[in-house]
Amino acid sequence: MHLALLMRSEKERLVVKMTVSKEIAKKVERLNEIEAEAGKLRAELHAELGDYFDGCYMNGYYIADEPCGDEQHGGEYCEQYTGYICDSGSGTYFFPIEDSKKYLAVQYDF
Repeated sequence: MHLALLMRSEKERLVVKMTVSKEIAKKVERLNEIEAEAGKLRAELHAELGDYFDGCYMNGYYIADEPCGDEQHGGEYCEQYTGYICDSGSGTYFFPIEDSKKYLAVQYDF
């Protein structure tokens, strides 16, 4: 990264001019591509799981070795917290992954 400082004598104001390397620009382009792909994947997951979480905002996904919370049905688990008034809260729902001992964890808010 190159940084050049210029002084304006009339108002004694400091002006900063900066250029970045091509490598940094390429990293930003790659990051934008990854974020666009992540957005598409989130939309697909929402389409596939959205009916299960009607009225909730799904805000995160990860693969868990073990579930947390209370067992539901079919080997699913849920760990949920409610707000002070009990009309809002958040949680993580754990779905068993077929032919695996791991779980898909879906984080949500309501």
